Amino acid sequence: NGALDFAPSGTRVAAGSFDVPGAALSISAWIQGDNFAHLPGGDARVISKSVSTAEQDHVFMLSTIASGPDIRPRFRLRLNGFTHTLIASGGNIPANAWTHLAAVYDGQAMLLYLDGTEVGRLAVQGAIDQNPQVPVWIGDNPIGGSRPFDGRIDEVRIDG
Repeated sequence: NGALDFAPSGTRVAAGSFDVPGAALSISAWIQGDNFAHLPGGDARVISKSVSTAEQDHVFMLSTIASGPDIRPRFRLRLNGFTHTLIASGGNIPANAWTHLAAVYDGQAMLLYLDGTEVGRLAVQGAIDQNPQVPVWIGDNPIGGSRPFDGRIDEVRIDG
């Protein structure tokens, strides 16, 4: 009963600047999107540590993205100086319904889960890049604030 309601006009939560050291990361959240059509490509940020919207400017990110008629989860993670992107190969995030998203990096692969079902996997290895100057935001992209989530986000977790 404590979800935050984000507006497409750029409501967001600044979570500070922190890093997740090592070679393990788990990001999860419950989302209920009102609309995914307010941004080109359904590209709305749930959680983002980045200095711009460009792929290589992300340290980590969990977002939505259009894939044909579906809205799918997307995970970005910077390892050893290179940002990798994983888009779910299946599944759909419906509007106006609570959905659980999880992005996991275990040191061997990036994985995406939609309501507990694995929907994507990418084999990658390396240490997670560290940059304590880069902010983390919930509900939008940090620098520029141009990828706002429209709906509710609840029970956000980031674990190393």
